[in-house]
Amino acid sequence: MIENAQLIGLSRQIALQRQMDVVANNMANINTTGFKAENLLFEEYEMPVARDKDFKTSDQPLAYVQDWATIHDLSGGPMVQTGNQFDVALNGDGFFAIQTAAGERWSKSGAFQLDAGGTLVDLNGNPVLGQGGPIKFGPEETGIMIGKDGSISSSAGAKGSLRLVEFADPQSLTREGNNLFAGGTPIAATNTGVMQGFIEKSNVSGVTEMAEMIRVQRAYESATSLAQRQDDLRRTTGYKRARAEFEDLLYQQVTRAGSQSSAQGSVVPAGLEIGSGVRTVSTPRIMSQGTVNMTEGELDLAIRGDGFFMVQMPDGRTAYTRDGSFERSPDGEMVTSNGYTIDPGITIPGDATSVAISQDGMVSAYVGTDSTPTQLGQLQLARFVNKSGLESLGDNLFIDTPASGPAQVGVPNAEGTGNLLQGYLEMSNVNSVTEIADLIAAQRAYEMNARVISGADEMMQSTTQLR
Repeated sequence: MIENAQLIGLSRQIALQRQMDVVANNMANINTTGFKAENLLFEEYEMPVARDKDFKTSDQPLAYVQDWATIHDLSGGPMVQTGNQFDVALNGDGFFAIQTAAGERWSKSGAFQLDAGGTLVDLNGNPVLGQGGPIKFGPEETGIMIGKDGSISSSAGAKGSLRLVEFADPQSLTREGNNLFAGGTPIAATNTGVMQGFIEKSNVSGVTEMAEMIRVQRAYESATSLAQRQDDLRRTTGYKRARAEFEDLLYQQVTRAGSQSSAQGSVVPAGLEIGSGVRTVSTPRIMSQGTVNMTEGELDLAIRGDGFFMVQMPDGRTAYTRDGSFERSPDGEMVTSNGYTIDPGITIPGDATSVAISQDGMVSAYVGTDSTPTQLGQLQLARFVNKSGLESLGDNLFIDTPASGPAQVGVPNAEGTGNLLQGYLEMSNVNSVTEIADLIAAQRAYEMNARVISGADEMMQSTTQLR
């Protein structure tokens, strides 16, 4: 269940990262002539089956979030008068037609100029198209006028008109950069006016985009915090922390203590020994009691005191665990979260209600219409002389070893065995403050040893450089 929540939260974080990219692009183009802002659209993506299928019903779809599309905001930007005869702004839904090496493209940017051959081009040197193709002016032509309908004239007379296009579905256009759009089915513009000597600036609102950036950032932080809380909830039930134990390696005896230091029989009081370093000798488990949290789960059990639940492994071995997060199998058996059967086996009938587990491990329930509870079985716990000698299998499971000694099986709450708490789980006994302190100490020790290696290397370099 927690894994599903983390995946859903991750999908939200990915979508927010892309939304931040869109906002950043809008902010970067706040002064770009003719730029149109973009907005990101999200949609629900439904999965028919959950990752962890431990629901009460058989069909529990999960809804993720995904970024579906970027919507072009084609609203008009502010018109700025420039006085340049080749600057043209469009008032309405239309686009300029631009000829590029890849074919016709569409633009809202009317910052035009003449190239060396007298052709009207955009800022990237692409010809601006008129109704009859590229628009050209001779070197002697003056008094260039562009009417509200896009018609062009000069001292040489009429020069045709700008080719202006509109689209029934402008959202189908794709951006190519350089203020150009591609795709779509162009039709002749009927709802567009032309303003000579003006340019249309970006329609990006700095205030709106800044507010959107803050909102996206806060939403991302919230999703991250949620993921952190989910990760905290997923702290391993019944986990027992380990501690690394070290011992020093062999020593080189340069001068042995007690050896004679002279012909007269004097003895060296203390020897000279050079160590060879350190090695990790063991990682014993600290089997102290973890905190016990209420879950209200019907089959959740916590051991308060000494003892391990016994688990029957598929290979016939018996494993031991402190993780009491049990479930019902399809056959009604009490099993671990990995589906391993509890030993001794307890089977709960399908029509059983109000399952109760006493502190001494007696399992009972009301079956069918019975007015008195039926005893379903007796849970047992295993104890060991040396719990730190158990071997870890993973999945919160241990097996016995010669170091741990054989299991001593008994009923809970008797002969030194702990009792059971139904509706509770024993959490990890890891102390985060202690572990962080140990992490810092290990990091500092590593840095110091690295400095020793560096110092020894520098000394060797000095030796090899002697002349």
